[in-house]
Parts: sequence; C-alpha cells; structure tokens
Amino acid sequence: MFFGEANGTYRMVRPLWVPQMIFMVFVFILFKWGYRHATNAHLSAFLSPTSTIIGLLYSSPGENMNGSFSHEKLKIVIDKSCSGFQFWLLLSTLLGVLMCQYATTTSQRWVSVTVAWLVGYICTIWVNVSRITASLTLEPLFKSTYPELSSISHQSIGIAIHLGFLILIYILTEYLINPFFSNEKHPAS
Repeated sequence: MFFGEANGTYRMVRPLWVPQMIFMVFVFILFKWGYRHATNAHLSAFLSPTSTIIGLLYSSPGENMNGSFSHEKLKIVIDKSCSGFQFWLLLSTLLGVLMCQYATTTSQRWVSVTVAWLVGYICTIWVNVSRITASLTLEPLFKSTYPELSSISHQSIGIAIHLGFLILIYILTEYLINPFFSNEKHPAS
C-alpha cells in the first residue's frame, strides 16, 4: 500500500489498479502452473519464431521434431527449456505493473495489461534469439578456455542475457512512458 498525506496526517491509500494487479498475479500463477504440464507443441508460439529467426541468421533450417526444432548444422535443439516462457511471464508482469502505475483510467489500465503481454512476447522472441546467438558464439570460448566450467556456461550465458535484457527493457519502458505523463508528479496510485 502507498502512503499519502491528507490534512497533515498520513493515511493508507489503496492503489487504483488493484483489480489489474490481482488479475496479472492470477494469470502469472495459472500460467506458471500450466508450464509444468506443457509440451513443446504447447509452446510452439515461442519456439517456432525463435527457430525460424535462428535458421535465417545461420542458414540452418530447423527441423520440427514433435514440437522441438533441431538445427543439425548448429548442433542444437530448441525445445521447451529454450522457449523463454518463464521470461515472458516475468517481463509481461513487470511491464504490466509499470504501465498500470502511469495509466489514469480503468480502461487504460486494462489496455496496459494487454499491451504488456504483446510487448513482452515480442521482446521474448528477440531475447531468445539473442541468448541463443550469444551461446553459439561464447560457448566454444568457454569450452576451450575453461573446460571445467563448460557444463555451466550455457546456463550462465542465459542468466546474464535474461537479467541484462530485463533491466534494459525496464529502463527503456520507464524512459518511453515518462514523457507521456510528465505533467503528473507521481505515477497513479
């Protein structure tokens, strides 16, 4: 809850976007649970575009094998663990909360939630391609320089890329949203 000053005393102020926040948390938990039971085929909306873009960048067409995509030339398989679904959930929730803080009407808040999911999806595909490209570039260096760390190099690269992009997208979104609401002193509460 947020605190606001009224008549010289402090009182609790309930954020106006509580319904949207509850909805986003509910969807986050529901999708998180659903991910546990999802197969590669369920995540094709994330896997297929990622595989297609990687295929175009490296001239390596991906072969669909029960929902996962095998790139023989690159010696990689893009499957559920590469989908970026967890990243999409986290990023979409972060963007939704950020945008709802600035929205001034209920309809703007609901539009913000929808836009957050769409922007989150587009960013997730971009981040997945960046992560796979970084892994393809950096893993051979890790294996030749630090062979004892080669087993964790893929995960380390993924963590660094995801965290870096999460921070970058947050800062960029804050920067892009702020001019539209510059006449207000604080985000809506």
